Amino acid sequence: MLESEVEEYYDSDGDRAYRPRVRYAYKVNGRTYTGSTAYRHIWGTAGTNRQRAELFVQERPAGKLVEVYYDAKRPERSFLVNNANVRLTMFLLLLVPPLLLGLGMVLILLLSSSGGPG
Repeated sequence: MLESEVEEYYDSDGDRAYRPRVRYAYKVNGRTYTGSTAYRHIWGTAGTNRQRAELFVQERPAGKLVEVYYDAKRPERSFLVNNANVRLTMFLLLLVPPLLLGLGMVLILLLSSSGGPG
């Protein structure tokens, strides 16, 4: 890890947010690359609270050897933490229960409007 610090910025809503600002070096097939992406994302930005950003930086201080994920086809694309699965899981946990509830309500309405058996 070459550099690691907390960066304060303002998001698109004008709210104060924090993120780790990092720079790291890694080798692929004998070639050295540098990267500056902390998280892999499915959507959105990396905005987070200050404590999370500080914890990220504390766990990955400058000078520490860190694991780097990179695209085998385009090794210049890299990141340090693969949080895509976490975000997808959170999205599904928030989406699926209301969908099931809605489908259940539609089914109940359909069954009750048909007069039922008999």
